[in-house]
Amino acid sequence: MKKYIFLISIIITTLTTFAQEVKESTTVVNDMNQPCISADYALSGEIIEGAFIKKMADAKISKASKATNGFKLYKGVTVSEITKETIDLYFKVEDKKTSAILTMALSKGYDNFLKKETDSVSIENAKIYLTKFANDATAFLLAKQMNEQAAVVKSLEKKLKGQSKDEEGYTKDKSKIESKINSNKIDIVALKIEMEAQQKALETVKMKTVTVEEMNALKKELSKQQSTTEKATKKYNNALEDAGTYNENLKKAEDKIMDAVLEQTKTKSEITEANKKIDDLKTQLANLK
Repeated sequence: MKKYIFLISIIITTLTTFAQEVKESTTVVNDMNQPCISADYALSGEIIEGAFIKKMADAKISKASKATNGFKLYKGVTVSEITKETIDLYFKVEDKKTSAILTMALSKGYDNFLKKETDSVSIENAKIYLTKFANDATAFLLAKQMNEQAAVVKSLEKKLKGQSKDEEGYTKDKSKIESKINSNKIDIVALKIEMEAQQKALETVKMKTVTVEEMNALKKELSKQQSTTEKATKKYNNALEDAGTYNENLKKAEDKIMDAVLEQTKTKSEITEANKKIDDLKTQLANLK
């Protein structure tokens, strides 16, 4: 949103306030003081200039060229709401703190500018034109805001799609972890049986009685059995540690899924709100017509 935010519904119902001080005055055009008509609008210069250019384009009037003293020029055009004659239409927009001033100077060619003394009807028409332009500027603002909200919706929908894919990924991760947990449970049972069997075998070796001649062989057997028992015990303990890790990873995956669901809920709510704003803006735009 730009630097000016207004309550559009109030603007629509109070256009005389919106287009303040539509008046005749003079301004410098082509380095000479010339008669002009100006209006003060409670919108930014960007909106006023954009709306004016669009109004010209909608009337099939070609693009303006740069002129002197900050003006832009529509040369040799017909604006039927002002006059049936071909004119050169000079305009410029000046930004103020809370509004913008649109100034028009109209010429029949060269320095033959329209003035009240000789062109009173055209001057009055130009004043009405700028008064009614308040509607055009409001419509332009509403359309701009609608486009901005449409861009917000598009961005949020893209975000939602990404969040949905994230949830799918986390769900797949959870499924893989659950599969590992189930496999690990089976391994723990088997490894426990193997460990206990090796421990029992170790105790059996320890309880053997042998002669002096058989002592060396017993020591070797005992050493081998101790090693086998240690390996079996280590595998069992590792499986228990894996079980703890898998459970932690499962909790993380579940948390991520929950976060993704909450994020999607939030994004869906933002999309609904943005679409509601678009509908409100459409209603305001319809009320202008």
